[in-house]
Parts: sequence; structure tokens; C-alpha cells
Amino acid sequence: MTQTINIKTNAKQIQKQLGRKYKKHLPKATEDAINATAFKLRKTYIAQAKQKFDNPTSFTLNAFVVKQATLKKLTAKVFIKDNQNQAKYLAPQIEGGISRRHKGSYVVPVEGTPLNKQGNLKFRKNIKGAGRHVRKTKTGWGLYSKGTKNKPSQLLAVFKKIINYDAIFPFYKIGFGLVERTFPKKMKEKLKYHMKKK
Repeated sequence: MTQTINIKTNAKQIQKQLGRKYKKHLPKATEDAINATAFKLRKTYIAQAKQKFDNPTSFTLNAFVVKQATLKKLTAKVFIKDNQNQAKYLAPQIEGGISRRHKGSYVVPVEGTPLNKQGNLKFRKNIKGAGRHVRKTKTGWGLYSKGTKNKPSQLLAVFKKIINYDAIFPFYKIGFGLVERTFPKKMKEKLKYHMKKK
């Protein structure tokens, strides 16, 4: 299930509370306020991802998407896209719980294994290259470096079918909190702007 925050308002109810001079500007102001809130939320998600995750890649940071509101449909969506499995990848970080692989295994680096600047194995696209080999560990299977006369073979990573994740990215708490704080301010700002334009 794709994680989504909907941003909408009851324009008809607001119209009842406003004078006649405001009403003709309300739809456009509402559209602008919803979209401004949505894009601020997307920016906040990206900033939070940089704090919560260890060296997040562009795959993670570009996962947050806005579907804008229109005059015909005054609802915007901020969601995690799933055309490259970003939603599937991030779901355990948001919801917590167990992630299980039915085909293949997760390759989990052990402490001390060199990682790239994104926090991933440098050789993840060529696991068995450069003399690396797979053999049994005490608890399953592991990836080992090639041993030399001066340096014995070392465990680089372990293979796991199941990973237990803690929920570390409060997607919904961030979303609902920001919308509640931001939208009323944006609504006043946009309505004031359109009233000046006439």
C-alpha cells in the first residue's frame, strides 16, 4: 500500500463564513494554499529523510511526490511513488515490522565492512567479484573476502531472508502535523494575495 497524505478542505463551508467580496476569490486561493502546503510537506519529508536515514540515496529522496490540486478537484496528495519500488522499500521504515524475501536474500554488511557514500556495499552489483566467496557461518551464509598471506579471509556480509525493522520515519505524524499548522496560514496568505489582484 502506497503511503499517502491527502490535503483538502471544505470550500463550501468556508464560503458561508466569508463575505461576498471574498467568495469569488476563494476557489483559486484554496487551490494555491493546498498546493503550497503539499510542496512544503514534500520538502519537509526530504529534509527528514536526510536526518532519519544514514546517507540516503537519490532513490529514497526522490520517492516523495506531489499530485497537485485543481479548481475542479481541491485535493492534493503527497505520497511515496512505487514505480521503482520506493514505497515497498520505505514501508518497513515507516510501519516497522518484518520484511521477508521469497526470492534471494538481503545482503547485510557486518560492522567494519567498507561502504560507499550512500551507506551501501561498494560491490553490491558484483557480490562475488575480486575473489570474494560465499560460505557457511555459524548462523547461515556469509560473504567473505579473499584471504592472503598477510591478511586472513574476513566476513563482509551475511545473507538474510528476514529483516526486522524498527519504525524510524514517522510519515503520518510529520504529514498531519505539518498540514494542520501550515494550511490555515497558507489559506490566509493566498486569499489576501488574490484579493489584491481583483
